[in-house]
Amino acid sequence: MGVTPEQLKPESRTLTGYDGVTKLSMGDVKLHVRAGGLSRKTKFAVIDAPPVYNAILGVPWIYAMQAVPSTYHLCLKFPTTTGICTLYGDQRVPRTCSVIEKKQRKTEDV
Repeated sequence: MGVTPEQLKPESRTLTGYDGVTKLSMGDVKLHVRAGGLSRKTKFAVIDAPPVYNAILGVPWIYAMQAVPSTYHLCLKFPTTTGICTLYGDQRVPRTCSVIEKKQRKTEDV
């Protein structure tokens, strides 16, 4: 994502991955996240691990965007200056990430 070690604010915390493995974060970085024409500065915890996801946006970002998520409809709606923006998820992406994660676990176990 183009983040250098110098940009990290040193702060270590224990994070648990979807596979149940815990890792210590390397630090935090604040990046601008752009969605639906809006940009919000968002804090991310950075870990040293093979990327399954580029980033995971959590409750603070959803709150800052005044967004309403619907896991059933696989979408997220939030207000913009021109109306309501709807971002749709894609089931193929999580499936692909799951397959990649399983392959990575198999190679680590060997």
